[in-house]
Amino acid sequence: LRHLERDLTMTKAVLLLLAAARTVASDPAPNLAESVLLTDAVTTHGARCLDGSPQRLWLQLASHPANASKWYFHFMGGAWCKSEEECIDRAYDPTKCYRGSSNVSCFNANGDKEPGVDFNQTMDFRDVPAINGARWGGGLLISDPTTNPLTHDWNKVEIVYCDGGSYSGNNETVGRVSFGGIDNRPLYYRGQRNLEAAIDYLATEHGMDAASHLVVSGDSAGGLATYWHADWFQTRLPKTKVKTQFCDPCAALYTCGAM
Repeated sequence: LRHLERDLTMTKAVLLLLAAARTVASDPAPNLAESVLLTDAVTTHGARCLDGSPQRLWLQLASHPANASKWYFHFMGGAWCKSEEECIDRAYDPTKCYRGSSNVSCFNANGDKEPGVDFNQTMDFRDVPAINGARWGGGLLISDPTTNPLTHDWNKVEIVYCDGGSYSGNNETVGRVSFGGIDNRPLYYRGQRNLEAAIDYLATEHGMDAASHLVVSGDSAGGLATYWHADWFQTRLPKTKVKTQFCDPCAALYTCGAM
């Protein structure tokens, strides 16, 4: 009987170890990115979100030296604000401002946020709202070579969508609006400047201007940004082989394709 009890105990221990091994094997590898807030670009480029806060990026540098000159850049999407009232809501409504402000409170109040995951300076790409396990952000941001054999060890960037117009605004005029009983709040349309500031930062600080390869993609309004800015990327990075991939399930194109 004692031998039987011992055998059962050992069997249970083996089963527990196997279960733990399966759990570890099924857990995805860390896919960490750093938050970069382009505070200097407010002055140098006039780059601002709708509410005037600085543009934010999420950045993961190449994990293999052989691919240090290769880049993947993703435009976060989220439709347009099609009227001043909608843009005001994006800038200042606490439940909607993730797509109009880089304030951490907007990140934490966003409905797309992973449950229980608040902002951190370093986060898994899959926990950043509007990426959410690559539902929107695209599998090319994932570091697992089995699911992303192309860019898993490249430099990877997501630019947070906070201008309401597919990264295209370049209006020097600052609107003055009211929200929540407060008058004279600023409203900026500076999406093009946000993009220019982002690429200038990546070129200056991380050598993107010497990139050999660049894949650009986007979803929804970010998909349109990919289409609109394809030539701009090639002009800005003339030595780089640029390929664009646009995926726009929400805004009229209904297609994914390489250009």
